[in-house]
Amino acid sequence: MDTPHLPTKVVAESFAIASTCSIEKNKVLNEVLGDPFTEGAVQETAYICPAYDGGYVLLSLPPAVANGNNAYRAFENVAWSTSEACSTQVKALKDVGFKVKYGAVYTDIDDLEDLHVLKDKLASDNSIDCPRLRKLLL
Repeated sequence: MDTPHLPTKVVAESFAIASTCSIEKNKVLNEVLGDPFTEGAVQETAYICPAYDGGYVLLSLPPAVANGNNAYRAFENVAWSTSEACSTQVKALKDVGFKVKYGAVYTDIDDLEDLHVLKDKLASDNSIDCPRLRKLLL
């Protein structure tokens, strides 16, 4: 994972949104996340967390992506490793027929400079909950 500071709660949120389970059937996730994360979630919704550099750090897809050619088409014409990766990924998802819900924007780690930026961010913001990474970098 190139976003080691991505909160586990955000990953769980993405599963809840991309899941086709109803809120009632998804009680375990609701207990962990609370209702705000499932508000507005609909079936066939993908969840994506963009990166500041134009890529993305998290993508959760609904189970329907496995139907027919959707698995291939959901990643068709994505401009990988560019500042257009997120926007072209979203377009591909919408072309397949998925709705897209956006999460927070994160810094991802693609090179040494990105690691220095994360280190500075960790040093200045104690609210980022990643103690092992903080211990390693600081």
